[in-house]
Amino acid sequence: MKAITQRVNSAKVMVGDETVSSIGRGLCILVSISSDNDANVMDWMWRTRVALSPAVR
Repeated sequence: MKAITQRVNSAKVMVGDETVSSIGRGLCILVSISSDNDANVMDWMWRTRVALSPAVR
């Protein structure tokens, strides 16, 4: 599992010409998950990213 985290003032996800999701100020996280990742890896990744969230506030 890999994740890229970036602080943003705004971000959106587009599929073709359609915006499917958007946020204001916060964290934009791009996650890549492999079939061999288990719950422990996902839990660790979540905890490390959540630890960054106070820096955004």
